[in-house]
Amino acid sequence: MAPRFQPPPTPLRPAIQWVVPVELDEAAARQTAFDRATLGTFRPADAGACVKVTQASAMWVPFWRTEVQVEGWRVDVGEESGGRFGSTTVVRYQGIEDRSTLSVCARRSFRDGIFGTRADVSPSGVVALEGRGEALLATAPIVDADVDWPEAEAWARRVAENGATNTDTVYSKTNAKTNAMQFVWVPVWWIEYAYRGEANPTGGTDFFVVFAAHDKTILHERHPSKVRAVMSRLRGVLSFDKAALDGSFFRKRREPKTP
Repeated sequence: MAPRFQPPPTPLRPAIQWVVPVELDEAAARQTAFDRATLGTFRPADAGACVKVTQASAMWVPFWRTEVQVEGWRVDVGEESGGRFGSTTVVRYQGIEDRSTLSVCARRSFRDGIFGTRADVSPSGVVALEGRGEALLATAPIVDADVDWPEAEAWARRVAENGATNTDTVYSKTNAKTNAMQFVWVPVWWIEYAYRGEANPTGGTDFFVVFAAHDKTILHERHPSKVRAVMSRLRGVLSFDKAALDGSFFRKRREPKTP
C-alpha cells in the first residue's frame, strides 16, 4: 500500500513555495495506471482480464526544482575504425557548455527509498502557494520535506556535472553554477492494483504505479516479473491446436489412389 512516513522532527517550509496544479482526477489516474499495467511487451498476456485497480491515493510531494549551468572541458579517448589497418586510438578535446533543469525529491525517505528518479517540473505550470496554492494543498495529504536548499543544490550540481561527461572521458574540468531554484509541491498519484494470472499465479504480490498528477511522469512502479510476462506471451504465440499435436500433423499425407 502507499507508504505512511512519520513527519520529520522539523518539517521544512521555505518562505517561498510553489504548487503544480492537478491535471488528472481519480478516474483518469486509475485508467492511466491500468494502461501502464496491461499494455506493452513486458506485461502479461492476460493482464487486461486479470488486473484490478484496488486503491488510489493522492498526495503532495515536495521537490526542489534547480536550473544548473555547467561549463568546462573534457578529454575523451576512443577508437575509430582504420579500414584494413584496424582501429586507431583517438584523443578528443571537447568544450562543455550545458544547461539543465533537475528536480530532486525534498523528502529523503522518498528520494532514496522509493523514487530513485526525478520529476520534470515545468516553470510555467506552477502557481504561488499564497491564495490558490493553499487551496490546492488542502485537497490531499502532504509529505513533509526534510531536504534543505544547500543539500538539493549540491545534488543537482553533482548530477549535472556527471551528465556532462561519458564513459570515454578520461579527464575533465567542470564548473556548475545554479541559475535558479524553486521549492515546488508536486501532485502525485499512488495507484495500487492486484493481478493473479500466468505471471503471478499466487496473487500475493502488491503491484503499484506512482506518477505525477500533472503530466503522468512515472516516478516509481512495480509490476509482475518481465520474464514471466514474456513467457506467458510466448506460450500464447507458440500454442498449437490439440489435433496438430497428436502426431498426424507430422506424418506424411498419403494421396488416395486413383482406381
